[in-house]
Amino acid sequence: MTPAAPASRRLEGADLRLVRALHADPRASISTLAKDVNESRSLVSVRLRRLLASGAVRVVGVVNPGFMGQPLIAQVSISTRGSISDVARLALARDEIVFASAILGEHDFLLEARVATREDLYDLLAHFRREPSVTDLSTVVDSRVIRGAIAHDTFEPIEIDDIDRALIKLLQDDGRATYQALATNVGLSPSAVRSRLRRLMDSRLLKIGVIEARGLQGAKLSMGVGLTLGDDDGTVTRLLREADFVEFATETLGSYDAVATIAADAPGQLLEHLELLRQLPGVRRTTSWIHLRTVKEDYRRRMM
Repeated sequence: MTPAAPASRRLEGADLRLVRALHADPRASISTLAKDVNESRSLVSVRLRRLLASGAVRVVGVVNPGFMGQPLIAQVSISTRGSISDVARLALARDEIVFASAILGEHDFLLEARVATREDLYDLLAHFRREPSVTDLSTVVDSRVIRGAIAHDTFEPIEIDDIDRALIKLLQDDGRATYQALATNVGLSPSAVRSRLRRLMDSRLLKIGVIEARGLQGAKLSMGVGLTLGDDDGTVTRLLREADFVEFATETLGSYDAVATIAADAPGQLLEHLELLRQLPGVRRTTSWIHLRTVKEDYRRRMM
């Protein structure tokens, strides 16, 4: 099992402020980031290089799964007997799976899959059910994204050419690649690249997002929460969309009415966030799990 590269310590102080500024604008210039965190350009540049090199933070371009012909997004919770290593191996080998994590909770392993049709999803689930160590699967399907730095909802269909595809591929590997570097690679001027990138992002075909190492060995503690809702007056949706501690939230079909990923720097903070969710009007029940170790987080897909 090969996990994503873990950070060596929790983010705090100046590093934490820098990452928060990066979340607000993943392609912000060093000058802008320095102004946001009130530090010198040289110091911010050194901090950012170190964070990116350590694997604590990645900035990546993510293509809308609908554009990639994968509009169906499912979250699958798996229970196993014995080790999770065989399930992790299967997850690493399947291109449809963009995220996989060892978890602590009712199940042992969680993955996010992006597929074209329900038949494709059934085939994927059958593939995991055939694994002898798998004892149970529970699946929810995303119906509407509420919040997510690298999550997509609808997009405006646009035509793209080979240069656009080349730019997207470069940004999938490095979401902070400079306009000059991108221009050199595709044979255009930096201003032309800027215009193309703005068009791709304005259409919501492409997003640039920040991924932080998570889990017990990562820079951030992360908890998944399945929400069963009653007569929701919008309070739950508003909090999931606006609360700083919510990384991702979506309305779902299946075991839960909504699923959220919440994050914190300490276990006590995770409990505080969970308690806040539990007390919201309209929340009838919560089921939670802790992300122990990220096994896979890779949103790169080959452009057609």
